[in-house]
Amino acid sequence: MSHLEKITSLFLIALIAMGGLFTLVRTEWDASQRQPFVDGVTQAQIQDQITGSFPLRELSISLWRAFEFQAFGEGTRAVIVGKDGWLFSAEEFEAHSEQGTVLKDRVALTAQIVDQLQTQDITVVVALLPDKARIVNARLPAGRSNFLQSRYQTARLGLLANGVNVPDLSTALSAAQTQENVFFKSDTHWTPFGANFAAQTLASHVHAPGIATIAFEAAHADQPTTFTGDLAKFVSTPPLRRLTGPREETLNQQTAVSDQGIASLLGDAPEPEGRLIGTSFSAIERWGFLDALKVAYQSDFLNLAQEGAGPFEPMHEFLRELENGAKLPSIVVWELPERYLTITPEGGR
Repeated sequence: MSHLEKITSLFLIALIAMGGLFTLVRTEWDASQRQPFVDGVTQAQIQDQITGSFPLRELSISLWRAFEFQAFGEGTRAVIVGKDGWLFSAEEFEAHSEQGTVLKDRVALTAQIVDQLQTQDITVVVALLPDKARIVNARLPAGRSNFLQSRYQTARLGLLANGVNVPDLSTALSAAQTQENVFFKSDTHWTPFGANFAAQTLASHVHAPGIATIAFEAAHADQPTTFTGDLAKFVSTPPLRRLTGPREETLNQQTAVSDQGIASLLGDAPEPEGRLIGTSFSAIERWGFLDALKVAYQSDFLNLAQEGAGPFEPMHEFLRELENGAKLPSIVVWELPERYLTITPEGGR
């Protein structure tokens, strides 16, 4: 948004707010209502009426969030507003006194789970996904703590020491960011470019011996699509978003196509040999990570990722399925955002 657009937005926000204030001032109050202004009774009643009136409450929230975003570059506590309107999840900045212990415990838990799978001759790849704030650090409003800065490397070295395959996605995505954005400006998640680059990095570092090969090719949608970033709601709401921003995101979704798809429709396709487990980075189809893995590994994957459950709950469900006699896959890709190694309680998108 240009400087002129920002000034215009602030002016219009102020104009709308002044209109609401003018209406309030012009309201006729009888004698019984005027007197309680002195002791605050009427003010409290007005406040209750305003907050209890859904349309007016929503408008006031919209006005305030829009004003904070435009005037001060601020949002709610759930978001960090960076330079040039870049938005970051506040979870990536979360710090607490037990974070060192929590990191150690979750690294140990991750290694234990991977070892449990590897003893069953399953190739496991941990896609340790670096924070958006780590990769797009040039857009941060300020630096992060030393602990957060070193969290990715500390976790990766700890996992490697326990025999876990953990390709360095931090270095890879940092290099890719110099070519094209690997994360969306107003969304927590990676772009299809970032997801594809990550999949290619994983496949180039960790192979699955004996996995059946399927000739997958990448295909892109004929037209790009638009969507509202999940962090945009923390700085503006729909009534004013078109005026104040953030603007909608644009993506060109990638899919994996293969002749195997025809066989699948006829019921002749074998069950996928790969499993993808993780968070919304994997579960949401439009990011294209599942399809990127199919192309990168030239093999089919079944997506067991879940949106809103974090990376550990879907893995625990998968382990329970194996205990109940589910077929063993040849390879498991476990997508695990680094912030889930320390945030408490463990949850997520």
